[in-house]
Amino acid sequence: MIKKIAPTIFWPIPRVQSALISMQRKSRLLTAAEFKALSSLVKFSFSQRRKKLFPLLCTKWDRQALLQIFITLTLNIDSRPERISVDQYIALSNLLGPNLFRF
Repeated sequence: MIKKIAPTIFWPIPRVQSALISMQRKSRLLTAAEFKALSSLVKFSFSQRRKKLFPLLCTKWDRQALLQIFITLTLNIDSRPERISVDQYIALSNLLGPNLFRF
């Protein structure tokens, strides 16, 4: 975030807070298969409100294998999906495999 933007500069005045952000392209783009797997993982991660990521993923993957992946990525098993960074989702997606979901 570069800076917050006052709601008074918009008309009509919004009921939300605005900010100016900067985005940078990743140096390595994802392949089509990697993007599809990542997209499926993110969609599934946010499919149930207020859920923690680890128990949600345990509904589709082996608990012990997931625990090892979370340890490898230094992810907290109590993390909620919105607390995981883009890079962590990419790494998680890569470790879970290219054929994440078939439903």
